[in-house]
Amino acid sequence: MYGYIRPQKSELKMREYELYRAAYCGLCHTLARDFGPLARYTVSYDMTFLYMLLQSDDGYPALRLCRCPAHPLRRRCAACQTDGSSLAAAATVLFFCCKLRDDLQDEGFLKKLAARFLLLMFALPFHRARKRFPELSEVIASRMRELSALEAERCASFDRAAEPFAAMCAALVDGIGEGRRTAALSRLMYHIGRVIYLTDAVDDLPEDVARERYNPVAVRFEIKTREELISRTDELQMLADASLAAAASAYLDLEKTAFSPIVENILLLGIPAAFAAAIRGEKQNLKEKQNDRSI
Repeated sequence: MYGYIRPQKSELKMREYELYRAAYCGLCHTLARDFGPLARYTVSYDMTFLYMLLQSDDGYPALRLCRCPAHPLRRRCAACQTDGSSLAAAATVLFFCCKLRDDLQDEGFLKKLAARFLLLMFALPFHRARKRFPELSEVIASRMRELSALEAERCASFDRAAEPFAAMCAALVDGIGEGRRTAALSRLMYHIGRVIYLTDAVDDLPEDVARERYNPVAVRFEIKTREELISRTDELQMLADASLAAAASAYLDLEKTAFSPIVENILLLGIPAAFAAAIRGEKQNLKEKQNDRSI
């Protein structure tokens, strides 16, 4: 996805950091097992968050030592496969391919060429993911079409523009658990989706304006420069805070797991920090680093 859903590492305890790294590595190995070696390079911080969120067992997750292509001289500790990791892996591939299709519409010649090449390379993993989770695949495709239509009409309402992506994120957890847990997960992911969409719009605003591409923040707040963006910081912060508060409220309805301290770190510190960095114009290459193998 975008690389904004990441923890503040400096605020994690050592055992929490090691567990987060195990979740990241566990998702990577699930991708390789379910969709082939190439798929492991789509592993992201965003989907690691989903991986942790889907773990319902309140006990400590089972871990195992695995070989890692990025660290061939030593084994890495990885969380063992679960039903949640299989869904997170499939969602990783589906979102990655949707992002490539989006690049075919919005990017320049070279990036379009790269996107076409990668789509060919990921044809088989995408087919496997779509076959394993057909309903999720259809929802993602449908919401992406809605998003493209809103972008084409240059929708002036941020709420309308953010709705397809937020609903797409909520669809990732539909049917997970029962009753209250399902509803809480859905609300949590919906509002996180809104924050991601807002953060990405703020992050991309200068580039989008320069290339005359649709940007929901630029259209909604009539912003064209970084200075104008900074002048609307309070309004943008209120928009982000409203969704973050709703996400935190939904999270309170979930039972605690071994990953809870990490999830709380991401919700309360990591995502707000990414939004604040976007407001300041500190892009920090978040998207480019989302597959950072040094974690």
